[in-house]
Amino acid sequence: MMIKKLVKKLDNGLTIVCVSNDKKHYQGASINIKYGFAVNDFYIDNREYHYPDGLAHLLEHTLIEDSIYGNAGEYFLDNYVDYNGETYDYFTKYYIITHEDFTKHLVELINMVNNSKFSKEKQEEIKPPIYEEIKGKKDNRYFNYNMEKINSLYNEPEYKLGCGEVEDVKKFTYEDLNLIYNAFYKPSNEILTVYGNFDIEKIVKVIEDTYNSIDRKYLDFKVIKHDEKEKVKRDYYEMVDDKIIPSVSTFYKMKFDEFRNVPKDNLLWYLDLFLRINFSRRSTLYKELYNDGVTLYPINYGITTPYNYSMLVITIDVAGDDKERILKRVDETINKKIMPTLEDFTIFKNRSLMSFLFDEDNPGRICGGYLSNVLSFNREEFDSLDDIKKLDYNEMKEYISSLEFSNKTVIVTREK
Repeated sequence: MMIKKLVKKLDNGLTIVCVSNDKKHYQGASINIKYGFAVNDFYIDNREYHYPDGLAHLLEHTLIEDSIYGNAGEYFLDNYVDYNGETYDYFTKYYIITHEDFTKHLVELINMVNNSKFSKEKQEEIKPPIYEEIKGKKDNRYFNYNMEKINSLYNEPEYKLGCGEVEDVKKFTYEDLNLIYNAFYKPSNEILTVYGNFDIEKIVKVIEDTYNSIDRKYLDFKVIKHDEKEKVKRDYYEMVDDKIIPSVSTFYKMKFDEFRNVPKDNLLWYLDLFLRINFSRRSTLYKELYNDGVTLYPINYGITTPYNYSMLVITIDVAGDDKERILKRVDETINKKIMPTLEDFTIFKNRSLMSFLFDEDNPGRICGGYLSNVLSFNREEFDSLDDIKKLDYNEMKEYISSLEFSNKTVIVTREK
């Protein structure tokens, strides 16, 4: 098996990431634009703009459904190409995976995203399915809970509903879309990944030639960054909702600061292990609450990193209605800071090493790791075994010990 990797930045600013594996029988590519549904405030050509949620998502639909190939989704599927577009908080992704005619379809993908001729008239056909998508999201039984979570945690939310509100989407104009397209959809704001079985030198030449053939005028932009306050907006909220299981959710919010020059993804690994030990099915707290009939379900725990990894939110959600006991025991447990044993640490570190070795046979995941490092941590490099080998037990203990779990908000859901 021969694996080759290449990262190249073109003169136009485009970053190309290639991972070739001659034992694979497919080829894939993704174009990743550093613009998503959390990017709503910015300057374009020195003029300030503020948009409601939903414009990035609408533009994604527009580029797919009104491409130079007609409906690009249908076109690629008719040619047996796995294809989709996805809008995230800080980037939008368009990808293809195929087993034949890859070069042809890669050129089509580049042109679909970067050489669009979408029209004003087509908007009235594109928007109605989005209205239904929005209604579907609001029908989700956890929609109200998630909205109250945002209202409790954040003083200036990045966004509330990535696909927007129906009334806002209706107001977005062709001119709005064109403005955003010419500002954000340009080579210097894109990362193109290519993976699978292909000739790197030939594909890079195809990419360069295709981008050079595109004749567009781009606009300058500067994103307005908002410094979210560390303090939660409200300490407590109780809601009545018969659609979901009664529960007590505690959210701990803090700045995601640097710690002794340790990479942030390592810090997240430490924190994830700490939460596993204290709140998983094997934890003392879970066994206590389950054996005493306080909960019948596993404790849901997790980490999110809003505001582009500048904030850290830890979620501990326990299904049950014994509010006082759950709140007391969760808070006691996380603040007691029971550390994983060295044995636990070694087991999970070895699992991470094994997972990395398995992923080395997956070119798409290797590209995905590089993309995540750039978009999340501003680190232009592939994941490596050395990253995992550098995980240190004492460093983990020092990091967890440095955290303060005092800034929190609680949401209690109960039945009528």
